[in-house]
Amino acid sequence: MLFRRTHKKPIPEGATVTRTRVGKIAKWTDPEGRRHTSRVEWQAKYWVARYRDASGRLVERSTGCENKELAQAKLTDWLTLEEKAKAGGLS
Repeated sequence: MLFRRTHKKPIPEGATVTRTRVGKIAKWTDPEGRRHTSRVEWQAKYWVARYRDASGRLVERSTGCENKELAQAKLTDWLTLEEKAKAGGLS
């Protein structure tokens, strides 16, 4: 399974959250009257693969790929190695 992690940032009380093409943006005014703008939620740059290894453990590894097709190819290679390890071909 491939996915991108999402990161979230806490926002102060009274902030208004709007959705833009970039993501969720929070806007608020601090006690001194200064206006602030900050991203609330964004996705990681690289795809992450989640699969089970030969011993049955759940593994999460960063593929280091920004492109989903390349990340899928890397995951397929890892799954092939795990299948060979299950069959006894690899130690």
